[in-house]
Amino acid sequence: MSQDKLQLETKHHLHGKSDQEVGDLMRSMSNGELVALLKDFKVPYCHKRKRLKACEMIEEFKKHREDGYPRLKRETPEETRSRQQKDASAHAAARKKDTRDQKSNRQQKDATAKDATALRIEKKVSVQFDDRLSALDSKYGFQGKSNVEVDSKLRSMPKGKLVALLNSIKVPCHPYYQRLTVDGMIDVFMKQREGKYPLLWNDLMDESKDASYRYYAKKQKRFGDATRRAASVKYENKEAKKKLLQSLIGLKLNVPEHWWQGRRGIKKWKCVVESINSNDIDGRYVIIKCTEDDAYPEDRYGMSYEAVKEYADVEQDNFSSFDLPDVEL
Repeated sequence: MSQDKLQLETKHHLHGKSDQEVGDLMRSMSNGELVALLKDFKVPYCHKRKRLKACEMIEEFKKHREDGYPRLKRETPEETRSRQQKDASAHAAARKKDTRDQKSNRQQKDATAKDATALRIEKKVSVQFDDRLSALDSKYGFQGKSNVEVDSKLRSMPKGKLVALLNSIKVPCHPYYQRLTVDGMIDVFMKQREGKYPLLWNDLMDESKDASYRYYAKKQKRFGDATRRAASVKYENKEAKKKLLQSLIGLKLNVPEHWWQGRRGIKKWKCVVESINSNDIDGRYVIIKCTEDDAYPEDRYGMSYEAVKEYADVEQDNFSSFDLPDVEL
């Protein structure tokens, strides 16, 4: 046994002990003491970013002890590089597998959430639909009436009341810009009644879906804003902010004509980031110039970082060399 290993075993009172004695000693240790022990002997105590249980750490340590603590052996530079490359490849493969698994899990969760949302919307709409029909029948006296009785009641109604009735079940009274006759209105209503008022149901479903979409869109926007603000903290440092802005010099842009004073139009002009002014009080830190022919203005204009991201020419040859993080400056 090398001197380093002997010193470590003596330090942790393991020298001369059998595997059984080592196991008993380790079982009497706390988790923190176990981790410290494994760290000293360079024995891994985590697997896939999860800490091993105490019993697993003990077994892992025993295996390394039987092999003579392979990670404590002195390595040549070539062996170190080879091991690091092998570890990097293994970690990359593990990350790729984890990413696929995470993606699959996320898709399953999204599908489950969508199904739950659809079911919740349908239940909500069913209640609204029943309430609306109950109110309709009560208002116009259709409760418990047969189709013949309903038809007779409709014919006794004034035309304005028929229009209001059709509007309440979302039936247009002017299809193809021609107003329906009284007979036409009655015929349309009876068909809707026989079909359980499908237009009313669809309208209520659309309203609920729109409301749900607005809620989740708002929630997603709040999450995006919070993420952007968190990423922007780094650039509150003047040096970091200046470094980011300077990296934009040479970036090509396609800027609408109306950006220039006295000009109107939406034609895109070829421009380039010429310099920066990180102290501009209005936040227009990026100075751009037009690279079109002499007929176009050669004035320099200040532009905000947000506008630079919006008008950046993504088709330029070296666009991938520019870093445009989604942050606020």
